[in-house]
Amino acid sequence: MFSFLKDKLVLAATQDGSRIEKGEDALNVSIDRVVEELKENIYDQIRTIRDPEKDNNLEELNVVDENLITVYPFGCSGDKFVANIEFVPTVQHCSLAPLIGTCICCT
Repeated sequence: MFSFLKDKLVLAATQDGSRIEKGEDALNVSIDRVVEELKENIYDQIRTIRDPEKDNNLEELNVVDENLITVYPFGCSGDKFVANIEFVPTVQHCSLAPLIGTCICCT
């Protein structure tokens, strides 16, 4: 099973023109690509959430930023990932920060 997976990863990694010497390198390239895609997808989902007190979304208010999202593999298999999403409330004493955090987690 693992050799089949490595062959598929080598094929996917070399289709963009890069040359991969080892299957392990292909696995790392593929995981990095998946991590970046997940990060972008998560940001696309949470940036459109509307602030409960304002008419703007979280991206317009600079509450969320793509650089505040971290995605990394969980375990050795590379099929599960952990996402850490940080956000910056509009004011330091924002009473709705827990609600915004809950909206981000449930999206």
